[in-house]
Amino acid sequence: MAQRTLIPPGALVGRTIAISVSDSPDIELLGFRDTHLQLALAEISRTVFVAGGRFMYGGDLRAGGHTEFLVHELSRYARTKGALTLCLSWSVHRRTALSSLEATDQRLGVRGELVALGTDGAPLDDWRAGRPAEALPDLPATEKAAALTAMREYMCANEHARISIGGRRRSGDVLPGVLEETQMSLARGHAVFLAGGFGGITLDMAAAIDPACAVVRPPAAEPAGPRAAAALAAFEAAAREAGGWAVLRNGLDDEENRLLSTTHRPREIAALVATGLGRLAA
Repeated sequence: MAQRTLIPPGALVGRTIAISVSDSPDIELLGFRDTHLQLALAEISRTVFVAGGRFMYGGDLRAGGHTEFLVHELSRYARTKGALTLCLSWSVHRRTALSSLEATDQRLGVRGELVALGTDGAPLDDWRAGRPAEALPDLPATEKAAALTAMREYMCANEHARISIGGRRRSGDVLPGVLEETQMSLARGHAVFLAGGFGGITLDMAAAIDPACAVVRPPAAEPAGPRAAAALAAFEAAAREAGGWAVLRNGLDDEENRLLSTTHRPREIAALVATGLGRLAA
């Protein structure tokens, strides 16, 4: 294992770190709760905020969700303007009441930004204009999937690195969101960190690179859906061609990536991410 290089203050100024996080189907099988995953999310977000970086997350505004949690961490640790960008796809924007959007925007203040995307996947100049106060009905499944993909493309175009945690293995006829976002980041040559200790599709991606990581997967874990399985097979082939963990371009050596992909300790996860980002910054 190479010498750890933590992020010096201000090292991430001007850098945007995207987070792919979704509830893991393995969380209870591993003996954890969703709060354990959020503890890891807290440690990572603090690392980015304190180093002067920008954090980017695409989700919804449901009570008790990851968005609400990140806004809380922003108010405690962010030191710079625009430290957190919340991206809402067209499908999420239209089915969220205007009062909820305004309340979140007020909580973000000058340290955060709410970006709502339109039907074409581009940011709306004014997300208040032209819409009723109440939430609109959800879109049909195909349109909803297209809106989420457009949001992920927007995020990948504006990020410098991505951290993936958890994620469902089955998403009907579409790719699981965490897997699709990670694929997009890798296709752009961005650094990717796989924090797989809480299972889910993130652990599956790590195991596709290094089968030894599968030791964390619970015996009763659900199998990946057909589209996810095909994407994982392609990911495994790409990793093999790139020489294994090198496919992630994240500044960590093989042993560090293996540890990041299997540990569930929040501080260890954050320290490894900080090490990789620190080396890339240096």
